[in-house]
Amino acid sequence: DPARDRLQVGRLARHWIGQGNTANDALPQLLAQNPAQHQALQQALRSPHALTFNLHLAGHDGQLRVLQLRSPAQAREGARRAGSIQDITALWQARHLLDQHQSNINALAHNLPDALLIVQDTQVVHTNPAAVQLTGGDALPSDAFPLQHVLPALGGQLPQHAQSQHLALHDAGGQRIDTLVTLAPFLYQGRPSHLLLIRDITRVEATRRQLQA
Repeated sequence: DPARDRLQVGRLARHWIGQGNTANDALPQLLAQNPAQHQALQQALRSPHALTFNLHLAGHDGQLRVLQLRSPAQAREGARRAGSIQDITALWQARHLLDQHQSNINALAHNLPDALLIVQDTQVVHTNPAAVQLTGGDALPSDAFPLQHVLPALGGQLPQHAQSQHLALHDAGGQRIDTLVTLAPFLYQGRPSHLLLIRDITRVEATRRQLQA
């Protein structure tokens, strides 16, 4: 009820939100520890548009829950509205862990001494800082660009299975370097892609040649 700033819920939802004995809770009391969340929910409830809102609350059992409120569009602003409430805690936790995992991967890729490029349909859509140093460019474009722009020796065909090959490249300083280039198919943001890793093996190759001399 937006006009009275109250939320009326069923028995199961009362257990979720920690109000076991009442079905008609004043939102300022329910969200006393989070006034910003109360204000956002109040504005959403007053709007005539369809509502999808996530509430973060401690349940009757003390467990922190994420409850999703859904309500269809209303005929007029500020009207009393009905809808459903669903416990999406497990889904929210899974997404939070995935986001944290992705953040850790991004941090690792950023500090990796090897060049890392993600390729989709022969277009490079992501690079790490080392890619600039090892592929010889002053700077790589921020938008997608053709793989041929940095590695013309690979040609336009990308392998269906993981494979590695030795390539001689010139780094950002113009020096010739020996590299091991590994290409492997994988999914990136739900799309078929290739992960391309370039490792500088100049010292390894120099040692090998000395031992063979």
